[in-house]
Amino acid sequence: ISILEAVGKIRGKKGTAVQLLISHLNGGNPEMVTIERGIIPLESVRLLMQVGGIGHLRLFSFTGTTTDELMRAFERFERFQGLGLVVDVRNNPGGLLSTVVNVTSQFVEDGLVLYQVDAHGNRTDWNVKKGNKIKSIPMVVLANEFSASASEVFIGAIMHHGRAPVVGTTTFGKGS
Repeated sequence: ISILEAVGKIRGKKGTAVQLLISHLNGGNPEMVTIERGIIPLESVRLLMQVGGIGHLRLFSFTGTTTDELMRAFERFERFQGLGLVVDVRNNPGGLLSTVVNVTSQFVEDGLVLYQVDAHGNRTDWNVKKGNKIKSIPMVVLANEFSASASEVFIGAIMHHGRAPVVGTTTFGKGS
């Protein structure tokens, strides 16, 4: 079965048990394993410092914890006396609109992050919020065909503000 099918069968109420029949790559007999379901905390930001003071800042998604995770990553970047950032949103499927506004606000000075127009033509502007912690650090953004939704909003705002070059392939196309 596919990974998605397996995940669908494994998911369930926290604290309940599920039995898995595990087949090992090296052959041998499959073994039955019982595990207790729980909550798996997912990391949405990762910073790896590279040689020369360059930080590889990976944004996996825009969740409710992303802004706080970004601020902790930026504190680490400063402690390591980082000089520049590669902000990587490749394979980022998006996330919360409010989070992408908060995250983008750390990288740009002021102005518009995005606007929404509803079916009746009503426009809602989402402006840069106070923050701007990372506005002066040289950076480049990496994107690919799996960068979608909120990551496309981030990319678009970075491009619109002339904040950094965006390198990679055309994004998914969900954000417009």
